[in-house]
Amino acid sequence: MELLGKFTIDREGLIYDLRAKLPGVLSAIGYDRQTSTQQLAFLSEICKERLSLSRDSELCLYYKPSPSALVFEVIHGDPISSTLRLNGMFSNTSMKEVEDGGHVLQFYRPASGRSSAGKSVSVEELRKQLTIKSREELMAELEGSNAAL
Repeated sequence: MELLGKFTIDREGLIYDLRAKLPGVLSAIGYDRQTSTQQLAFLSEICKERLSLSRDSELCLYYKPSPSALVFEVIHGDPISSTLRLNGMFSNTSMKEVEDGGHVLQFYRPASGRSSAGKSVSVEELRKQLTIKSREELMAELEGSNAAL
């Protein structure tokens, strides 16, 4: 598995940013539109649950080449209660406790289709799609720069 990106779940805006960036990544890997939408809805639910607990969590996204899949991993200090709902959507879910007392929930569903246009998936291209700044991120940077002046 190749790490595509690591995000701190510390603001609701991150959920919207990911919902804007991930459809292209999911399509490139080979997910159809319906499956992509379902996965994004579940991801939003988990991120909102983590935000409501007022403690930062981390979200790591991995590309799994065989079978082709986008793997979601949520790391949090508290147990994650969404696993039962996830089992209906994702064929592979696991939760484990790590040494420092944190909990790691990993889930994915193999893509049923071929990567977009039948091309092989470039990990660098997937990473690039995740690092492109959204309009909101650019505006926040600009406002921060203006405030510093």
